[in-house]
Amino acid sequence: MREQSRKVKTLSLQTRILYAGGIQVLFVTLLAPKGKGQAAVGYLKKLKAPRDIVVRDVYFTLGRYDSVVIFEAPDAKTAMNFAMEIGFATDYSVETLTAVPAKEL
Repeated sequence: MREQSRKVKTLSLQTRILYAGGIQVLFVTLLAPKGKGQAAVGYLKKLKAPRDIVVRDVYFTLGRYDSVVIFEAPDAKTAMNFAMEIGFATDYSVETLTAVPAKEL
């Protein structure tokens, strides 16, 4: 009897930790201008995350959105609170998306 070969998908460290219940979920927050301009830019350049949030990066963009914040949070509620905090501080309109790296699918 031949042994069937199984294709085993190698999981990244991030995915393995997620399955173990200890990883943060990746979020992308898009910011559209409504108000504070230069003050908002200064705030985003010095953005400090709460203890349970990891900010991967902040980008300034051209187009519909002026800024993008990419961060990790343990859950959607924590991410929502952080995104709302950014929106209140910058007076920007905020849209937050959950992101999954293509290589993880």
